[in-house]
Amino acid sequence: MSGRNGLVSSIRRLISAEERLRRTHSTSPFEQLRQQMSDVLGDQGILKEVIQPGDGPPVPENASVIAHYSGFLEYSDQPFETTTNLKYPPDDEVRKRCDAGRTGAGSDDHEERRVFSISPPA
Repeated sequence: MSGRNGLVSSIRRLISAEERLRRTHSTSPFEQLRQQMSDVLGDQGILKEVIQPGDGPPVPENASVIAHYSGFLEYSDQPFETTTNLKYPPDDEVRKRCDAGRTGAGSDDHEERRVFSISPPA
């Protein structure tokens, strides 16, 4: 059984890629990206890079926003989860995955596009 959305095969590719990385002792693609991102909380747990500045004023603190996202595993070309094919993503899904206050999303401008690197809790 391949798993939902190819998740099992993605995990197998991830494990194989991690083993190759250990053998070569090189920097992983995610590590390379993390080096150019800014630390949101000061603990390296959530890093952020603005890839397209927004236009207009910042989003007010208590505003409701529509946020699309795609989640990727390292060494995978396909997201394991995405909302880009939905006109309106379920807002409860975004809240479960990314607390706006915790990630600094409240400082974002209208139409800003950004990349987050979120590490699992220690």
